[in-house]
Amino acid sequence: MKFVFERLLTHCAEVYSGKVGRNGMPYILHPLAVMNKLDSLPEKIVALAHDYGEFQDIAQLEALGVPAMFIDKIKLLA
Repeated sequence: MKFVFERLLTHCAEVYSGKVGRNGMPYILHPLAVMNKLDSLPEKIVALAHDYGEFQDIAQLEALGVPAMFIDKIKLLA
């Protein structure tokens, strides 16, 4: 699970790179802030990618090794 989290974190940093949130801050700060409020690794994985669909096709998460049950939860939040 840690391996999936690390790959997703690196990937999301690339996907969100150069994006700016409504507050004018780098977009990556938003999912990181949400993620840091949670305790378990599965929750952090979902939080990190909860807005992923705004920038990339959520189906790409499967190639990173994100389990289907997490992808389903991410889709619900998208």
